Amino acid sequence: MYDTIIIGAGVAGTCLARQITDEMDVLVLEKDSQPGVKDSGIVSNTFLDYFPKHLVKDSIKEMNLVSPSGKRIRIFSNEPFALIIKRKEFSTYLKKGLNVRYQTVTDITYENDYVSVSTDSNTYTAKILVGADGASSIVRNKAGLKPPLIYFGMMSQAESCKGIIEVFLNKYYSPDFFAWKIPQNGEHGLITSVRPKSYMEYFEKKEDLQRNKFYSYPIASGIQHMVSERTVLIGDAASQTKPLTGGGIIFSMKASEIAAEVINDAINLRRYNEMFLKSYQDQWLSQWGAEIRRQLFLRKAYRKMTNHYLELLFKDFGPEIEIHDYDRLSKNLKSVPKLKVIKHMLRMALGMVQ
Repeated sequence: MYDTIIIGAGVAGTCLARQITDEMDVLVLEKDSQPGVKDSGIVSNTFLDYFPKHLVKDSIKEMNLVSPSGKRIRIFSNEPFALIIKRKEFSTYLKKGLNVRYQTVTDITYENDYVSVSTDSNTYTAKILVGADGASSIVRNKAGLKPPLIYFGMMSQAESCKGIIEVFLNKYYSPDFFAWKIPQNGEHGLITSVRPKSYMEYFEKKEDLQRNKFYSYPIASGIQHMVSERTVLIGDAASQTKPLTGGGIIFSMKASEIAAEVINDAINLRRYNEMFLKSYQDQWLSQWGAEIRRQLFLRKAYRKMTNHYLELLFKDFGPEIEIHDYDRLSKNLKSVPKLKVIKHMLRMALGMVQ
């Protein structure tokens, strides 16, 4: 019997495994030996507090927000506020030295004294099961936890080149999120809650973009319950993503620190019940819950806006905004003139966003 089985060898699962594998017997199960790309690999500078610089492809000191009519607001900082990481090298680095078996999970059953995980090759048992298996988590479903809101990401990657990242705020490209171009990755894509294929085709047509290697993936969003008896969720499985961008690499890294401490304590004290494991969820929400709720509010307000209203925002808040914190995006409103923020917040509250 293993102390902990982690299902999913993405950022969340491998970050957690790296922190507990020296303390206990850990098995990581992953269905894809060559997992697909699920994000653009843009992270805050916090990344360098945990990982070496050779995993960084480029740094970001500016990017452009683009309105429906093509107006631009320059988002900038005097020092790099974000990094583009080498996504494949990062994935390989995280898995180094871990006990990863590439097998597909077919069933999970909960017994009195353990959890049983069946795959297409074997059956394993563990004291604690961790679901790091993404937005469509089988662990979450088997544990009887409520599913999150699901959005859809689509991207195409080709040869990289120099240029400034552009983020398109245009309801014809995505009604509730945005589209983007990242020259450093040779990448363009979008996130939307509905009709991702149709929106992607229209975005590519209007911006004259050529599709190359193509990826699509679900994104979990919101605040959800993260634990049950002998079970912990982390990463996309626990909706640990930024509501405004869908990014979750730093959130997963932060969550793995908290989860590692709680799981270590649970194994040492033989406390596997939901009440004990819930301290992981409580600690996570105490650190990030308020920021996630603020971003959810802003995204809900954005969903109600029209392209005409977006043009008004660009007029009021341009031509540039200084960014201070790429993880806590709502904090950057502090650099915007307060009277303008209050005016638009009132318009949102009164439903005047047409």
